[in-house]
Amino acid sequence: MNEVAIQNVTVGPGLFSWVFLREPRLPRNPKPDDIPKYQISLLWDKDQTAITQKVQQCIMTCVHKKWGPDKAKWPQLQLCISDGDKYLAKLPAEKRAALQYYQGKIFMNTSNEQQPLMVGPTNDPIIDANQIYSGCTGYLLVNFWPYDTRNYGVTAFVQGVMKISDGERLDGRVSTEQVQAQFAQFAVSAPAEGASDADVASFLG
Repeated sequence: MNEVAIQNVTVGPGLFSWVFLREPRLPRNPKPDDIPKYQISLLWDKDQTAITQKVQQCIMTCVHKKWGPDKAKWPQLQLCISDGDKYLAKLPAEKRAALQYYQGKIFMNTSNEQQPLMVGPTNDPIIDANQIYSGCTGYLLVNFWPYDTRNYGVTAFVQGVMKISDGERLDGRVSTEQVQAQFAQFAVSAPAEGASDADVASFLG
């Protein structure tokens, strides 16, 4: 980690979105030298100003270290934090309808070539990355890093993810509870361990 980075910053709590923690993925319309990365975005309400100010301060510290305090000398910068309402306004109507949870939010995009460490509400490790999904809430541990390769800006490398609660899925997938509820009327009891052949035959009909 170089001297212009800001390390080990805890950001949150917020809503997780665009979660890809099970395996790395390439960006849309990848370039030949793009590398697959693990990704997760964090959204929080605009009135949670303490979170926004904390992230902005880290970003500005990186910018000042890399390009100096004179804003006139800064290149055009791409930042890891954005306004959810402005983001929605740029989208076509058909996409905007599915992403209304960005309304009234600030969001931060993060990524890493290495899989971040994941923990649950009790700070115990999460082994199954599927337990963290778009729609649950938690905190991110990130490093902020200014870059000047191809483009200029400040990115956020996600080092750790803490899930604190479940929520309605935003990725279109159904939850285990929803599947169980739909199949409940068809459920039957499995034969007991050590059941006889006749019991199994009866169970199978």
